[in-house]
Amino acid sequence: MTHIDSVLRTYAESGFRSAEDWGSLGRDVTTGVKPRVDMPHRGTTVALYSRDQTSMRAKTKPKR
Repeated sequence: MTHIDSVLRTYAESGFRSAEDWGSLGRDVTTGVKPRVDMPHRGTTVALYSRDQTSMRAKTKPKR
């Protein structure tokens, strides 16, 4: 997680990340799952998920 914000970094160190952050790590949040934490941050709500709520993104073979 590349957040400069110390609050979000603290959550990441505890294993909670946004769906976007998990995506950057090659994992997708399971469809329909509720976030572990809804955290207010800078006027919006950030949904945070734990690793067990994600799955590895399917690898695709490059087309030739």
